[in-house]
Amino acid sequence: MLLNPGAGEEVPQAGAAIFAPVYATSMTVNWSSGTDAGGYNGAGATYLVQASTMPDFIPVAGSSLTAATSGLLQGLPANATTYARVRAYNSGGMPGDWFFLGSTVTLANPALSAASTFTMVGLSSMTVTWD
Repeated sequence: MLLNPGAGEEVPQAGAAIFAPVYATSMTVNWSSGTDAGGYNGAGATYLVQASTMPDFIPVAGSSLTAATSGLLQGLPANATTYARVRAYNSGGMPGDWFFLGSTVTLANPALSAASTFTMVGLSSMTVTWD
């Protein structure tokens, strides 16, 4: 597993943001399978990416197991600093070390109005009100 090339060295996908896009309760996390200097993970590698609002990842807020170098994390808390890490597994299922990808803030939920804007919704029509 070559995902963890060295302490403090980040491995984002070339030309891709690590966290993109980010929403209120979900985000896509991107990474590379290695570096030119350290080598890349071979065919059949899979990745477990995790997110947490705590830097020690206790508890894990969301996770995704994928063969791609990106993963969708869902069920995250809105308006919260969220940390991400990824771990590679070789084709035999042996895990590598965790690699810290950094942190970002999920978006805030939109404010709810005191009264619904859509006061009557039918099959082929609706009534909309506003101030």
